[in-house]
Amino acid sequence: MGAAVGYAASLCTEYKASPRDIYNNYPEELKDLIINSSRIEYLKQEELLTFLIFCLQLILIKKGGFF
Repeated sequence: MGAAVGYAASLCTEYKASPRDIYNNYPEELKDLIINSSRIEYLKQEELLTFLIFCLQLILIKKGGFF
């Protein structure tokens, strides 16, 4: 699951989109990234920040937050 969240965070950065936008508008692209990737990639600092924000947004969505 960690890699999937990382790929979703990278798409958030690339498209300047929220996690919900990725889920609604780019699910096939996310799926392709997860399935076709066989190498480990290290996150840059800005991607790490996006990843942390993504995780917080997922938590808020799950708890009925502000999305």
